[in-house]
Amino acid sequence: MVKTVFLDRDGVINHLVNHDGKMTAPWRVEEFTFMPSAIQSIRVLKTLGKKLIVVTNQPDVLDGKMSQETFDIFQTILYYMGIDDVYCAQERSTEYYKPNNGMIEYFIKKYDLNRDECVLVGDTWKDIVAGFKSNLKTIHCSHNDYTSPAEWAHVTPTYYVSDLIQATKLIEDIL
Repeated sequence: MVKTVFLDRDGVINHLVNHDGKMTAPWRVEEFTFMPSAIQSIRVLKTLGKKLIVVTNQPDVLDGKMSQETFDIFQTILYYMGIDDVYCAQERSTEYYKPNNGMIEYFIKKYDLNRDECVLVGDTWKDIVAGFKSNLKTIHCSHNDYTSPAEWAHVTPTYYVSDLIQATKLIEDIL
């Protein structure tokens, strides 16, 4: 079986951007900047033979905040970095939009993945809940404390780290 790392994009691979007081995904190419450890971590994980899959909520094209061309450039960047596959949930009302776990389940079926050999790395409760729903180990990757709405208070990450380098070191030990 292939050991697989599911990665959220915004806040894990690239920086969030302040748009009108709210931290969001970048909406323009010039706003896209990698987290300091992202490129190095992805190279290490690839060297270790891990399958890397990005599962990310990206409603901004449908919301009119990002052009389709910019969205496509962001997708190309991920593949160029060595990401094996990407699923971007754009519609909020689907089973694919996190905290729903449809994206994860899609890839588990597509690649016949063993859940015990998968981990999800994310920076928000939506990521962690989606991983929990798919019975995956989860890593909260953020400098911020983990918080969630009351209805999901019973779900906590399996592990806590502050950046993708720490997550990578942890993944070496657990996968």
